[in-house]
This record gives sequence, structure tokens and C-alpha cells, in this order.
Amino acid sequence: MTNDAQGEPAKARSTRADRLQRDEYGALRRSIAMAMSRSGIGQRELSRRIGQTFAFTNKVLRGDRTLEFTELIDIASALDVDPIDLIREALSET
Repeated sequence: MTNDAQGEPAKARSTRADRLQRDEYGALRRSIAMAMSRSGIGQRELSRRIGQTFAFTNKVLRGDRTLEFTELIDIASALDVDPIDLIREALSET
């Protein structure tokens, strides 16, 4: 097996599409959606609170876009929840 530029086996690296399909990522999206529902906050309001477009929020929640760590922190803050709780809820589902 060949190694990539970082010295890792080439097969070990996942593509963006692979990451989006992981069960854990889907569970995190559902955790965010449930927190939105509990808070009574829709996608447009969440987008406004995190300073992003509706399209951004929609893509994240549909699973068409990966979510960076800092974006998760922003979303949790906008929903007034602990990001660790979002992750814990997601992991308990998988």
C-alpha cells in the first residue's frame, strides 16, 4: 500500500462524502435538529443567530455539508445548549 504526503496509508483517508455518510454525523445532525425543536428555533432564526446563510444551515442539517468544530460551538451557543450535550446525545444514538 502506498503512503500519502502525510505518511498515512492512502486507503485510510476518507473523502468528504464518506464523512457525511457516517452514522455519527447523521446522529449529530438529528441532535441539533432536536435541540432546535426543543428551543422553538427554526432554520432561518438559527442561521441569523450564527451569522450564516439559510443555505449553509440547510446544507448542514441535510447532511450536504460537513460541520467544523467552531461551527458546532456557534450552533450550540445559539441554541443555548452545551455542545458536549449535543455530542453525547448523538453518540448515545449510534
